[in-house]
Amino acid sequence: MTRFGGVALWVAVVIVALCGAGLFLGTAGATPTAPMDVWSDQESDATVATTGSNAALATTGSNAALTTTGSSVTVVTTDSNARLETDTSSSHPLARMVHDEATDPDDGDPAEDGTIETTYFTITYHEEYEGAAESIAAIADDHYVVLHQKFGLELPAERTRIIVGPRADQPCDAIGCVDPLNRVWLSTDQRSVLHHELVHTIQLREHWSPLSHLSPPAPGEGAFIEGTAKYLDASPAALERNARFDADAIELTPYPVSSTEYAERALFVEYVLANHGRSAFDAMYLEGNVDALEAETGESYATLRAEFDGQLESQRERLLEGGAVLPAFTHTPLEPEPGDEITLDARTPAVVEALDRTWYPADDPAAVTFAWDYTGDGEIDATGSTTTFELPDDGNWSPVVTLYATVDGETHTATQRIVLSGQGTLEVIDVSGPETAAAGESLTLTAVIENDDPRPVEDTVSLVIGETVIDSRTVSLEGGERVALELSGPVPETLEAGEYALRVQDGSDHASTLDAGLTVELEAASDRTDSGAGVDEGAGETDDGVDSNELETGDTDGSSVGDAVPGFGTATAMVALAVLVAALLGRVRPRS
Repeated sequence: MTRFGGVALWVAVVIVALCGAGLFLGTAGATPTAPMDVWSDQESDATVATTGSNAALATTGSNAALTTTGSSVTVVTTDSNARLETDTSSSHPLARMVHDEATDPDDGDPAEDGTIETTYFTITYHEEYEGAAESIAAIADDHYVVLHQKFGLELPAERTRIIVGPRADQPCDAIGCVDPLNRVWLSTDQRSVLHHELVHTIQLREHWSPLSHLSPPAPGEGAFIEGTAKYLDASPAALERNARFDADAIELTPYPVSSTEYAERALFVEYVLANHGRSAFDAMYLEGNVDALEAETGESYATLRAEFDGQLESQRERLLEGGAVLPAFTHTPLEPEPGDEITLDARTPAVVEALDRTWYPADDPAAVTFAWDYTGDGEIDATGSTTTFELPDDGNWSPVVTLYATVDGETHTATQRIVLSGQGTLEVIDVSGPETAAAGESLTLTAVIENDDPRPVEDTVSLVIGETVIDSRTVSLEGGERVALELSGPVPETLEAGEYALRVQDGSDHASTLDAGLTVELEAASDRTDSGAGVDEGAGETDDGVDSNELETGDTDGSSVGDAVPGFGTATAMVALAVLVAALLGRVRPRS
């Protein structure tokens, strides 16, 4: 077995153990199993043994991980019995694949009696859950878009899997969960359950990892993961009704196992939002760790916990009055380009109102006011719950908009990123380099590269002499960013003596090409031989050895790394991966 094969096998074993351990993000009110409680894996290549809540895992093969990711989508799309239907009753078009017959799935495998495709989801369902799947398909895209826009996140390019069927067929003891492969499992079409699990899909992409379950939970982890999801899916009245407002009874670190514990972890999230604002809430949700929360609030977790305990009674009254303000906005078009006209809307979206929530609980909702800062300069550019403006198209503008919402005399702030489609273009704005060179010698030139666009860009910059590319580098720049780049390479020995223009160009389409303003004069090969007079044979041999070494190592510019792009080499990456897997396996220990 090759060294790579051995590492891959260990990685596969870890994946099998994770899938077999029931490491899933569940839905509030569903009485899910606690983290590390074990579900029975029905695959023939994996077995799981457990002693109560302290899971001991064992596997007899690495094929189980592959089995759980079976090509169900491919099977669906190539089914000769499938017929395509369309439905435009939703705000997002969807396509439906209906199968004339399909076998019932084993526990933990996707149901495939039918498939519905929406803009962002592929929904497979058990035949008895067709109605639930259709209900989910009608609203899932709208919930998904609001969650991404509200937090300035880019929507995934690939569809997310939703599997609808009996609870007994799910890999978790809950009415909904998200597995480590980021598939959503649902046995109900309840809107709040769908919203909860979609929150988890974002957490799984942004920061959460199933590997976190291989060690004891970090302080407050239960609130960071399940608390934020529960807060976003439940009404303030439901949280007040289900929670115990008893500091001694509330735990925030373990993952919840009852609707009461879910609500209590959501209480901490609501407290953070009410007392430290939207930015602190975002730190909890998008980064999911204590360090981010402490950095945003300027307080230690211990202090935050003590403050939370001391305000429980007043928090109860606040929840009965509608809870904390969560300022946010949506926009159309969904992913605009620079120069497009965009409309911002601070009103609570219909999908949020359908959860019995409002972003702006107020004594007099009609008195809530809104103001907008388009450019981040602190100046108010517009007022009103909606506003329209043209997006700047230069790199001086960061695609971020700030909303100020004043509710009952108190102003709340939300700063959100606008996700722009496409990417910017690099521009070569200045170059400097030598005026003469000789064939076979190294030539070095410095180019100043700029991204004069609000969108980030990654592109290739090349140094060209005549029509020959002698060096290329990959450059990544944020909007408005500028960098000085050194390009270096050997002048081709095949070039004849004469004058050649040096130029720097970007990308394969050479959208930006700048003549260096330099003409390199190459000497003829015979002239180079003549000019070497006075150099003895031994010195020539020494020079040849140095040149050979430089060409072999790629070190043509005098640096120790040559023209290589910074980063880990293959060997280093493999060693790091092996050490990581070994460390993870060494950290597996029971959890009480």
